[in-house]
Amino acid sequence: MIQDIAPHKYHLEYAPYKAKEEDIVLIYQRNNVLVKNEEALRLPTRKEAEEVLGLREDTEYYFLFSIDETRFFTVPESMEKEPAEGWMFMPPMMLRTARPLYLSYAAATASHLFNWYRNNKFCGRCGQPMIRSEKERMLMCPACHNMVYPRISPSVIIGVVDREKNRLLVTQYNPNHVSDPNDPTARRREARRPGVHYALVAGYIEIGESGEMCVEREVFEEVGLKVKNIRYWGSQPWAFSSSFLVGYVCDLSGSDQIRLQEDELSQAVFVRPEELPDRSFDISLTSAIMEAFRTGQI
Repeated sequence: MIQDIAPHKYHLEYAPYKAKEEDIVLIYQRNNVLVKNEEALRLPTRKEAEEVLGLREDTEYYFLFSIDETRFFTVPESMEKEPAEGWMFMPPMMLRTARPLYLSYAAATASHLFNWYRNNKFCGRCGQPMIRSEKERMLMCPACHNMVYPRISPSVIIGVVDREKNRLLVTQYNPNHVSDPNDPTARRREARRPGVHYALVAGYIEIGESGEMCVEREVFEEVGLKVKNIRYWGSQPWAFSSSFLVGYVCDLSGSDQIRLQEDELSQAVFVRPEELPDRSFDISLTSAIMEAFRTGQI
């Protein structure tokens, strides 16, 4: 999955570091990230970012995190200027197949923080400009002392297994619905992929719900089925939707008659392992659960 970057090590400890010329800077144009136009993913150093975008000397760089000994920063403003030749702004979902994986993970994680900074310039309580804390990754209002931390939305990804017939429930999203098989807020992108692209039942955990309660509700809402033996399978950060995804596997309970929630799904069917494509190359929790079922691990 996207966070599996070993032997590299992700360090999220915050410190008010100043960006050096050799540090990496994540620059975004809306949600697209600045990269070198090469086969392998390469992100700009501070020196390169200043050269290709003509950034001012007084540009403020926000420290994000480190991977190994390399520090990553961002500029919390969307860059509308086009970069110099040889550089491009890459759409975030292309990071799912970009390599090396640790840089793909860095760019995706940085986009989560970039959007948080960009979306919280002003206090939601009193409207005053927010300031950065020098002690932790937090924004504070100097007027009313409101404190804001990075937003993380918990979501579930659900593998529903029919044990009697050795089948897994897979879905396809309605192209008119805004979502994605591993990103409940952006599924429309999947409708543009060629061929059949299966997803799993997924959704956000609502206020007052446990993960297991959410599993039961989402499965019943989306496909009208009841489940049992709900068990935790794995988790991952999913920066593309500012989410934390929790994977569950559960067993079908009772009838396998599907009642489709048509405004969200275009299809939901049970498939056998041999009917699933190899998705071992993908970085998502959805693909990991499907691949585990395909290979007999679930």
